[in-house]
Order: sequence, then structure tokens, then C-alpha cells
Amino acid sequence: MENELEKFWEDFYSLTKEPRRIYRGMSDISFELIPSIGRKTEKGTQSNIEGLEESLLEEFKKISLSQLDIIPDNVFEWLFLAQHYGLPTRLLDWSLNPLVALYFAIFENDDKDGNLYSTQVPISNQYDLFNYKTADYTDEHKKTPIGIFSMQPNQGNVIFIEPKYTDSRYVNQKSIFSCSRNPFEPLKLEKSQELKINKELKSLLRDRLKIMGISHSYLFPNLDGICKEIKIGKFDPIANGKATHVICKSAPLDISEYMKS
Repeated sequence: MENELEKFWEDFYSLTKEPRRIYRGMSDISFELIPSIGRKTEKGTQSNIEGLEESLLEEFKKISLSQLDIIPDNVFEWLFLAQHYGLPTRLLDWSLNPLVALYFAIFENDDKDGNLYSTQVPISNQYDLFNYKTADYTDEHKKTPIGIFSMQPNQGNVIFIEPKYTDSRYVNQKSIFSCSRNPFEPLKLEKSQELKINKELKSLLRDRLKIMGISHSYLFPNLDGICKEIKIGKFDPIANGKATHVICKSAPLDISEYMKS
């Protein structure tokens, strides 16, 4: 296993040494590059996702407003926020940091091999120029001379966009999003590479990434992320039959000092 782990890191370095690439980790190698809103919904929506999509997003806006310190001011920022908190959208998460993508390839599904995707694409941070439904310029910006902004090579099928880093999740995850015109179809990308991750290596890689500072509580800096990290580290190995729990008594945490501050 040690030799296999060493070989993995060699392959990982080879995959990530080129600059200006983005990465996506998938914890099950059988998963395709299909956005969450397009998974198992084509039949139920008669291949027209827009009605469901708009209904989900409007409900999210209505319910989440009271919880937000900063209100998104355009539809893309609403989509970024909804995607990060688990609402099905036509976005797919990517990262500029290969270690972040690796974490998402290994943090669950320990009975499945994982996969790490890497691709090299132009990325825009001017997402106000685009219509998310068409993955193309808005009608207004199509009238503007093409020289003032660059066109992405697969525009009209998919665009890659960088959010404004107003949320700590975006910052820590070094987020990039792909936005597809047809969310039912898997992305087919030029200049893409894949690295298979043996399921037997997942727990070892999680331990290594935690030493490197890449953990669930870092990528999801709230109580949900903290609890998920504890569950992954302490509960899941026992539930999966890979560890046993040694009963020991410890003094309860005295929080009185915390309450004084």
C-alpha cells in the first residue's frame, strides 16, 4: 500500500504541475460531469429544466433572505450561494487548488474508487455579461463589439466563471464554476485529464490532507462542516468496520472560561 500511495502522489504531481488548470474531485469514479439539477430529472421535466430551476431558486431567495448578511445582486451570485449550500443548480464546482479537489474525491464513498478531473480553460470574472441559461452573452452584450471582452472556446455550451470571493467558502475552496446550457448532458472538455484514486487510499489521503490543512471544517467553516469532519474521522471508521472504539473516561469540558469572554 505504501508503494501505491507513493505512486499516487507522483501521478498527482504530474497532473497538477502545469499552471492555469482547474480541478474537480468525484468520490465515485462512475459519476459523470453532470450538474446536480440535471441528474435523474430529464424525464420528470420533459427535458425542460427551466421551470424547476426557477422554482427552486425563487424558493431559496424567499426563505434565505432573513439569514443573509449580504444580499446577492444578480442571478449568478444567487446561483453560487445556492450551489454552495446544496441546492440543485446547473453549476458544477471546480477549484483552482488541486488539493481541495482531491479532498472532494476522497471524503466519502470509501467503497468506491474516486476520480480527479483536471482541465485548462479560460475563466471569466465578468459573469454579469452572461445569461446563465444559454451559457452565452446576454442579448445586450451581444451588441457590444467583441473586442472589449474575450470569448470562451465552448461558449454557448458551457462557460467557466469565477465568483467574487464574498463568502469564506469561496475563498477556502478557491471556487470556480462551470455553467452548462444543457445540464442533462455530461461535460466534454478538451485538454482534460483524469486521475483514478484507489478506494483503499482514501482514508490515508484524508489523513495526509488534514496535516496539510485541507479538511471539511476548513472547506465548510461552520458547525455543519465541523460536525461532518468529526463524523468522518471518528464515527465512519467504526460504522464501516475499519476501527473499534476504546471506551475511556475523560473530564467534561469546562466552558465557564469561554463564557467569561
